[in-house]
Amino acid sequence: MTRLFLAALATLVALQHADATAPSSTTDPKPPNVIVILADDLGYSDLGCYGSEIPTPHIDALAGDGVRFTQMYNSARCCPSRASLMTGLYPSQAGIGDFTTNKPSPTRGPGYIGRLNDRCVTLAEALKTAGYGCYYVGKWHMHEATGPIARGFDEFYGFTRGHSHDQYDADYYIRLPDGREKEIDPPADQFYATDVFNRYAIEFIRQGQQSGRPYFLFLGHSSPHFPVQAPAERADAFEAVYRQGWDVLRQQRFEQMKSIGLIDGDHWQMSPRSIVPVDRDDIANGYSGQPNPAWDSLSSDRQADLARRMAVFAAMVSSVDQGVGQIVEHLKQTGDLNNTLILFLSDNGACYEWGPFGFDGTSRKGTTTLRTGDDLREIGQPGTHQSYGSAWANLGNTPFRLYKHFTHEGGISTPLIAHWPSGIGKPDRWIRQPAHVMDIMPTLLDATGAEYPTTIDGKRRLPPEGTSLLPAMTGESLPERTIGFDHQGAHAIRQGSWKAVWSKRMPDEIQWELYDLSSDRCEMNDVASQYPDKLRTMTEDWTDWARRVGVIWDNPKGSETQPDPADASPSIAGRPIHIQAIIDASSPHGVVLAQGGNQYGYALHFDDGIAMLDVRLKGQVTRLMSSHRVSGTVKLSASLTSDQMTLTVNDQPATSRPSPGLIPIQPVDALSIGFDERTPAGDYPAPNDFNGTVVSHKITTGDRKPDDETDDHAEVDTSKFTPKRFGDLSKPMFADPNYHGSCDPEIVFDPSSKQWLIYFTARRATRQQASYVGTPIGVLASRDFKHWTFRGYCTFDGRKGQPDNPDTHWAPGIIVDGDQIHMFATYKASATPPWGGDGVIRHYVAPLSDPIDGWKLVGVPNFHQPDPIDVSLLKMGDRFHAYYRVGKGGGIQWATSDDLQHWQNHGPCPGDVNADDRGFGYQEAPYVFRFADRYWMLTDPHDGLAVFHSDDAVTWHQQERILLEPGFGPADGTRARHPSVAVRDDRAFIFYHTEPNRPYPTPPAEKRTVTQKISFLQIAELQINDGRLTCDRNADIRLHTER
Repeated sequence: MTRLFLAALATLVALQHADATAPSSTTDPKPPNVIVILADDLGYSDLGCYGSEIPTPHIDALAGDGVRFTQMYNSARCCPSRASLMTGLYPSQAGIGDFTTNKPSPTRGPGYIGRLNDRCVTLAEALKTAGYGCYYVGKWHMHEATGPIARGFDEFYGFTRGHSHDQYDADYYIRLPDGREKEIDPPADQFYATDVFNRYAIEFIRQGQQSGRPYFLFLGHSSPHFPVQAPAERADAFEAVYRQGWDVLRQQRFEQMKSIGLIDGDHWQMSPRSIVPVDRDDIANGYSGQPNPAWDSLSSDRQADLARRMAVFAAMVSSVDQGVGQIVEHLKQTGDLNNTLILFLSDNGACYEWGPFGFDGTSRKGTTTLRTGDDLREIGQPGTHQSYGSAWANLGNTPFRLYKHFTHEGGISTPLIAHWPSGIGKPDRWIRQPAHVMDIMPTLLDATGAEYPTTIDGKRRLPPEGTSLLPAMTGESLPERTIGFDHQGAHAIRQGSWKAVWSKRMPDEIQWELYDLSSDRCEMNDVASQYPDKLRTMTEDWTDWARRVGVIWDNPKGSETQPDPADASPSIAGRPIHIQAIIDASSPHGVVLAQGGNQYGYALHFDDGIAMLDVRLKGQVTRLMSSHRVSGTVKLSASLTSDQMTLTVNDQPATSRPSPGLIPIQPVDALSIGFDERTPAGDYPAPNDFNGTVVSHKITTGDRKPDDETDDHAEVDTSKFTPKRFGDLSKPMFADPNYHGSCDPEIVFDPSSKQWLIYFTARRATRQQASYVGTPIGVLASRDFKHWTFRGYCTFDGRKGQPDNPDTHWAPGIIVDGDQIHMFATYKASATPPWGGDGVIRHYVAPLSDPIDGWKLVGVPNFHQPDPIDVSLLKMGDRFHAYYRVGKGGGIQWATSDDLQHWQNHGPCPGDVNADDRGFGYQEAPYVFRFADRYWMLTDPHDGLAVFHSDDAVTWHQQERILLEPGFGPADGTRARHPSVAVRDDRAFIFYHTEPNRPYPTPPAEKRTVTQKISFLQIAELQINDGRLTCDRNADIRLHTER
């Protein structure tokens, strides 16, 4: 529908009905001005006109003279919703599938590059085709490299990095293009970002009005996103309201929503208090996997603290509303209100992070401070960083379940208010048709008559996915369509009134759920079991959608190994480091440069004008500080040697201190400039953005010192590592006596014979050709876990692993079920170099009475292709889970089965396993086990072992790697590979293999020498420290002799 048609329609309606709801008969022939106002983390019911007790009279007035949508959807989180809204595409089509990053994964595809790509068009780039001046205020959060000026906006004030900043600190907020003076620059003690954003909105409107062109303003508030901050006197006005608690207020909101016609009281049932997502207990305030607590169950001090947090949140919402009132008043006074299309909405549901009591300080540090008495008014003040918690977020999402990050209605439902008197009249009407933030682009094209550019700078652009909402605003129906959702392991698909949804971070087994939203919008009655065919069709449609828009990426280039991002950083392992840099900042603070993370690395940074050099070894930081504060242009020089750390500032006398030593290994986290990208190399919370400019930097390294070298290339005499040495569990614990190529261990306990069995790949290191040609599966056995016996090689369907047998079996995955033992091994009829993509997984079964020679082929499981390998098996109740790698670059995938024969593939593992903005460009050998009340997954990215944890064995969350540091024992001074874990007597033991003479980079297997191909099995003990899985591979292992 074009704007000319709307104008004609408006005139016709005025003539026929002449009522107050019709568009004005004096419809302005000029294209409308456009203002989009986006609130941040505002819940579905957080506005007065959507049922809230928070007074929002100015936003309510827009709703009263416009339309409100009841089924407006978003993309579950800040930046993907912004990307979708800004481009008219699904987030993955625009390049920001889940979050921004400087280190996109080579395995996730173009949908997850972490910034706007060159296949999308922004609202500004589109509206400029119709002559619009384009202005942006506030939070960008679509990566600074593809910032607002680069993507079509003429003027900008706000911040381009990060999800939020201290609202009282003006240094975080910038004016663009470079060189623009700040028109509005209040004194530091009067600065409050939400107010300044509101003032800049009016400033840019004035500039647009003075230009004589139509103008487009995007006002992207960071309120009410945490940190919850508002002037104390504003929060004072709300505190008494929230001492009533969330239970009373949820019910009040629900009744108010019925009263104003938002919901149908006959068909809507308010959900119970939502569950607190599964997490560490300190993060979840002790409520992990449990419902939010009843308000009356809390102490009076806790209630007071929480009431104040929510009062600050309400004050933030009120401040946004005040700005809307100021903008509308300015438009009235200047005569532009009638012909300005104003849209108001939010980017996602209310945010639960992370437990019912909220957090203080760094997110996910597990700190929540209980404030009492006079300290309550400190909540939300300058320098504070607090959230309001999951229970208040549950109130914000009334009457729905769950929160931001989830694809249930509580996470993806947002208010949408449209106001445009000359275009849609003043209907004061609810629109009950589904819509999505990607519909904003086609809606604005429809309203303004702008032409969507199919190419920019010679590059073709994707057409919009969304549909114009103007027909709905004028009383027409929208076309029925499928709307897909995905965010970090949470999925959903909406077709008509039907919705299928997959959750995450739940205490119970997660399965696809199915709801008929026409009668069950609050998702209370899962009908998946009643309509299995409907669910199957919808989940298949979700998979098709996910592939089409890039959520699932099948690498068209095949399965090539990707380089480790750390390769782009200076090689610092065992080397002296010298750093030179020049910075410019009025009061320097933050990271100038950093390499490494929370285990090993270094950082040159400032704290309140003081230069500092931090060196981290084994997680411990040694700091060297300069003696005086500096500002302006500053020259820095720093060095680390085996004896000394030095730091020089502006050619002043150097400060120094004894060195903790050189950094012994190449860190996982790559070099970052101006911030610390991943885990912190220094003693500060990452990313610790620098508040000035890094003008230049140079890093040089010296030669590696012989004293710091490991014996990676030392010759190893395999004759000393024979089965007679098993008894003392010395390192290494085993070397294959025939082929010297033991690898890929898989340990399992046989309850019938009360013995432990280790199956391993017996690579033929002694052969001149590739070591994997004709590899058999070897077996070790032990009854006491201490004294091991080599039992020989497995026989498969009568074919014994022997030198004249070319069959190749590889990387066995083992599980015991009843009186049988099952093996899922990669198989090739032969393995002529190079190792390629024609292998399959074979499923064998043997009786526990004959676990070596009794193997019979069951078949080839229907795992995802191509080239599946490295299966790990887990039994959960009556179901089996399989985790396996697909090709090189295909990621870690998973499947489920009821009988170990018929498998349902679920695609890449949800969560962080394949989310890969942290350096996992390539990983293999997943191994999943349960220990210390959690599921753990270890993978082998060829540099330490990657560690992920889960509470449901479905959605995985990353921690730092283990076994990064070479061991001290024989043949253990190199990379740990292909893990397996045995949990015994509440202790966990990791088995892995090492290749002590393997060079890196590695020649093709068929070109390595015999010495380079030798491998050994090793053992170490796993520990849990502060909820993290750790391992000291050099520690002694002491075992009881009896099981």
